[in-house]
Amino acid sequence: MKLRASILALSCLTTLFAGCASEPPAGGDTVDIVPPGKADDYFSTAGQEYTVEGIVGAQIDDSCLERTADSPDPQRRCAEEIVSLKNFAIAWFLNTYIIDKHDSPNEEWGGFTGMTRPASYETLEIGTIAEGAFDYTFSSELSGPFDLLDIMPASPCADDREVFCFDLEIPVIDNETLRQMDTGDEWYRSAPYSQYSPDTFEGETETLELRITPYERSNDAFLEYAKLFSDAQLAQAGGVLKIGLFVGWDYYEDRYDLQGAQRTYEHLTQDLGLESPVDSYEDYGIDSGSFTGEIQVNGNTVPVDVILVHPGQGDPGNDDFARQMEDALVQAFAERQVIAFEGHAGPLYGFALANWRETSEGELDDSELPSLDVPDDFYQVVMISGCNTYMVADALYQIPEKSGRVDLDIITTTNFSNAGNPGRTTISLLDAVMNQRGDNGELEPVTYGELLRDLNTDVWTPLFGVHGIDDNPRDNPFADESLACSPCVTHEDCGGNGNLCVQLSETEVVCTTLCQSNADCDEGELCYEIASGDTIIGAQCIRASLTCE
Repeated sequence: MKLRASILALSCLTTLFAGCASEPPAGGDTVDIVPPGKADDYFSTAGQEYTVEGIVGAQIDDSCLERTADSPDPQRRCAEEIVSLKNFAIAWFLNTYIIDKHDSPNEEWGGFTGMTRPASYETLEIGTIAEGAFDYTFSSELSGPFDLLDIMPASPCADDREVFCFDLEIPVIDNETLRQMDTGDEWYRSAPYSQYSPDTFEGETETLELRITPYERSNDAFLEYAKLFSDAQLAQAGGVLKIGLFVGWDYYEDRYDLQGAQRTYEHLTQDLGLESPVDSYEDYGIDSGSFTGEIQVNGNTVPVDVILVHPGQGDPGNDDFARQMEDALVQAFAERQVIAFEGHAGPLYGFALANWRETSEGELDDSELPSLDVPDDFYQVVMISGCNTYMVADALYQIPEKSGRVDLDIITTTNFSNAGNPGRTTISLLDAVMNQRGDNGELEPVTYGELLRDLNTDVWTPLFGVHGIDDNPRDNPFADESLACSPCVTHEDCGGNGNLCVQLSETEVVCTTLCQSNADCDEGELCYEIASGDTIIGAQCIRASLTCE
């Protein structure tokens, strides 16, 4: 979808596999051990995060020294203030450089399917202040494809050939301008900075020498199903799995927003068998109520409550209806475990629900997200499916109840999403939390790797990734781990849900449990790759002694 603004553990695994690369064989076949060969809290099947660093110069201004004259160290306080402002500016222009741009005057400058998170920047060190001038070390994170260092003009640094260096030419902006950060009137939203390119900029510029290196990738993991469907969490939601689905307004003639809303309605009622509160899609309004039904989860029946909010339920250019859409989203954060947004988006724009061309209502911007009212100790999954939503994660993790990236998994994008396949990403997330493909027609847990591979399949790579994955389980949350080391003949003897029947030796065939790395296994166990014939199909926790005897 078109941007609204152009900006910004020792392991026994030789190869990292996101979940099982292929299904284990059926029947009485077992699988074999493959001998060992060989986090940034973000995981994607299409890319990864990178760290960008560089030495940057800054200047303290007299107005700041006057304001802070009564502080113990005015120069230091002003230096920290200026660093915060300039850090954001660098991240902004770095983002403008690496992001793919669409129908923009500066689309020829850079454009490498990458994206920064301005709130991720930090100052590693402030140097000596002399006559108001000082240097400091800037560091920021960005997300990009696996081959980012191959496609951008970066080369191995002279002092460290494992690190890549590149130059970034940015405008020189005075401190007074950098302080213009009032919501809606920020300096970066206007020319000549909103669509900056050094080829057309007429003011003074400076060239930063930056270093970029891949950040260690997080392992794949399951959604936190055990917490999502725990008695305690369900009780907080009234004994129900509550899901909120939101579609943002679309300006294209084909109205992909309405197509996606109708496709989602049909999926809920026809494919998932939920009961609609009204007779048809056309009758379903924003106040109609919830779709209801039940799913089977690990031997339990779980009631489901789903709402669908979309622009076709009113006039998306009307202030009152736009506020109603926004209020519904705010309320969903306060009470629902799963929230999906599909619509137009852009850096620092959060959730764009209504027709922004006609109303300023109906937008839940990044700046508003930290003040959302959310339940404590309440696991939530949020997907923001649109163009370049990577920055939204930082804003949501500023919510006090979600600090430390706990109880909140956030799926975002680092590139354009496809407006021409409406409803697809919402349906993919619904399938992950409601599918009934498992044994006895129950929910089959899936890993984020499986979900992201589905989301990242399109006419181009939208580069979906998930934040907050490092505290998620890497073994199947519904697997019976008590069966580990039990003798077996078939995989079915091991209870399913990731447990497999593994041949340890000619005389010992036992059940094992799923893993991604050694950290997922109990003491005395290692995470070994396993194979069916000549095909590696994943990894299992197996005693380091290679025997259960």
